[in-house]
Amino acid sequence: MGERPPLSIAGGDAARLRARPPERTLAWLRRELGAAEVVGVEALLGGSSSAMHRVELAYDDGAVTSVVLRRYVAGHVLAESPSPIEREVRALALLVGSPIPMPALLAVDEHGTMTDVAAVAMSWLDGQPVWEPRARRGWIRQVVDQMAAIHDVAVPATVSLAPIAPYRQKSWSLPRWVTDPTVWERALEVFHGPVPEVDVGFVHRDFHPGNLLWRRGVLTGIVDWQAAGVGPAAIDPAHCRLNLFFSDAALADDLRVDWERATGCTFHPWADIVSIIGTLDGLRDRPPGATVRRTLETALGEAVAELGLG
Repeated sequence: MGERPPLSIAGGDAARLRARPPERTLAWLRRELGAAEVVGVEALLGGSSSAMHRVELAYDDGAVTSVVLRRYVAGHVLAESPSPIEREVRALALLVGSPIPMPALLAVDEHGTMTDVAAVAMSWLDGQPVWEPRARRGWIRQVVDQMAAIHDVAVPATVSLAPIAPYRQKSWSLPRWVTDPTVWERALEVFHGPVPEVDVGFVHRDFHPGNLLWRRGVLTGIVDWQAAGVGPAAIDPAHCRLNLFFSDAALADDLRVDWERATGCTFHPWADIVSIIGTLDGLRDRPPGATVRRTLETALGEAVAELGLG
């Protein structure tokens, strides 16, 4: 079993991620969806800014259905403009009617007026993440196909989607385990530089194995659209590659090759740099094992060299 990319979660917020939502919030959800009662609540694995729960709702006709409740317990992220909840709502609205397997937006309390914090409810999608696929070619083919479908989504002039941006870090100091500081310093310059205007369009931005749901070898859902926006298409395969670097570097390289072959696009090394440097806090505070360190430094060095900065 490979490693997982480190997340940065503040202590106080971490304690709230798995706590049961307050009754006020569950009552809001029940009313919004016309349910008779809440019959089950299960904490799910969420990110660093939101608490995720599977909520089972019972209806007067005897039907029971599951929905996903996302609550932004880390309030500071909502100060961003646009906030993650705005991004997710706009992305899901844009994708209505598309063939992309994504959740349906069911209810929104953007400012936490009726709930304890800003919240959004979505339909439950069947499936589980697969980090280490057995059928590697089939996994890559479906992943690349879905990336291409996302990037083919046209954004009408009437729809306002914000551009993506590199993930800010608490500190820009390098991890102690770095063996070639010069490469990392060059990468930092790229990270803080302009976003390239290459193959720009709609992107998921947080596309990685943990946000892909599978059932019996079929990709059944793509979740967590809270970072979606407009940017270079390469950011999606790059973010997926970043996560694969921690478990299967060969699969990460195959993904790049197949994505270029399937889309006709040229992978921009900026995307690898931005993805790796975007986890700098975690790489410094929770260092990965030696194999992953070498993989990350190799990928970063190759990206810097491709840009002619090595």
